[in-house]
Amino acid sequence: MSIQPAMSEPVLLDIHDGVARVSLNRPARNNALDLEIAKAFASAVEAIADYPNVRVALLTGVGRCFCVGGDVVRFSLDPGNLAPQLDELLAILNAALLAWTGLPVPTVSALNGPLGGGGIGLALSSDIVLAAESAKLRGGYAGIGLTPDAGATWFLNRRIGPVRTKQLFLLNRPTVASECLEMGIFDAVYPDAVLAKEVDQLLAELVRGPTRAFAGIRQVSDAAPHQSLAEQLALERELIVDAGRSRDGQEGVIAFAEQRTPQFIGH
Repeated sequence: MSIQPAMSEPVLLDIHDGVARVSLNRPARNNALDLEIAKAFASAVEAIADYPNVRVALLTGVGRCFCVGGDVVRFSLDPGNLAPQLDELLAILNAALLAWTGLPVPTVSALNGPLGGGGIGLALSSDIVLAAESAKLRGGYAGIGLTPDAGATWFLNRRIGPVRTKQLFLLNRPTVASECLEMGIFDAVYPDAVLAKEVDQLLAELVRGPTRAFAGIRQVSDAAPHQSLAEQLALERELIVDAGRSRDGQEGVIAFAEQRTPQFIGH
């Protein structure tokens, strides 16, 4: 059983062979964020969470841009109501981002082109961020008199620290993909024509992995900066004991002893 996308939707969702692919689909507007696309993204994430046997989730964009951030042109049509427009949009988008980061599977972002504004938060919300060489990043907010949103400062802080995050948004200068890689914003950068192949190879690797253990790895890694050593040791103990009860955990140690590749089934 699989889910196939309707190509006219603002967000495409394709689930097949354990891989859930979410694609922002407003290429004519460079995948700018509005209420429609935010609601569609939220629905896609909800569908992934409810769908059995998903083992990895991908977020990407259709067209030449990943996501330029909020639909500023649409906001400009009713500037007097800018604040309530932003509030309504972020109520939906923030909940969807929390749901995305809370998925019990590894998440990957494939940045097919430039990104800015709220697109930064979307891009960096995944565990692994791969980018095309054309994926230039620009904060954008200072240029229109607004402040960051969609988790952009939180995700950037985790990757490059508060000083560089602040400078990136204050100066509002474009940062090319190679610079983003050097700074640690992106995890890998590939020629545009090669990105899809590299993404597929990574997804194939992750979908064969121990999905339940992956969830524990994500949980314990995210918790580490916020806990004392004693708390972290206790959490690590709890999770590895739980993994030891799993079929994949037991298969892994048997395969190691037998000097063969383990056959993980995800639980």
